[in-house]
Amino acid sequence: MHIKKKTFSRMLFFILLFFIYLSRIGLAGEQIVLSPQEGHSNQNQINAAIEHAASSAKGASVFLTAGVYLVDGPVIIKSNVHLTGDPNAIIRVSPRSSQWFKGQIGVICNPRESVHNVEISGFQIDGNIANLPKSYANSRSDTRHDCEKLILIGGWQSNFGSNIKIHDMKLYNAFSDGIYIRFAKGVACYNNFISNCQHEGIFFSCVLNGTIYKNKIAGITSDCARLDNCQNCKIHDNIFFAYTGDSYGAYKG
Repeated sequence: MHIKKKTFSRMLFFILLFFIYLSRIGLAGEQIVLSPQEGHSNQNQINAAIEHAASSAKGASVFLTAGVYLVDGPVIIKSNVHLTGDPNAIIRVSPRSSQWFKGQIGVICNPRESVHNVEISGFQIDGNIANLPKSYANSRSDTRHDCEKLILIGGWQSNFGSNIKIHDMKLYNAFSDGIYIRFAKGVACYNNFISNCQHEGIFFSCVLNGTIYKNKIAGITSDCARLDNCQNCKIHDNIFFAYTGDSYGAYKG
């Protein structure tokens, strides 16, 4: 079969474009790069990218470029994924949201399976509580600030998560915890700035071999950091101080 030179060149061009596309979506162990989309459901594109990254044979990362990613549902993290971004990339809870962030559902979470080898770093999460009903803080009348954990990941009592790193994040204006790690081993939270998260700044529950260090946490009502039923965890070189801005719900002090 004879292929004209012009036709062959065109075929080669499209083949090269195809391989560039594969590398961008992470199937060659590279990085998936996202930009904010119009509308208030940016979790859909982030979740699709995380699915691609998790399915990569070599693993991949998802990078958020600068801008605001409005979400009205959870970002579902997977094992072997690094979710990272520009310091000016902001995942922000949409003011049009229902109260979807309760129970085992956080803004970033793993509600169905334990996670391993997960890293979250470099960007911001804004709970946007100034533009949400104050009642969204509680799941029931007898609970206080148990909803809207910004990062809620780990494992389960029968299947611990492992090797989790959360660092260089800015987390703020949430009805509940900035970071909540449960049933996990080998956890490190460091170099984060957390402000006006109205339950705990960082909360470890049933964590083995964890570290919390070099964080700056402005607590408002409850604790800057809290450990429940943990073993071999170290907390050092943090700065804990009082939040003095507008509360949007919680009693300051």
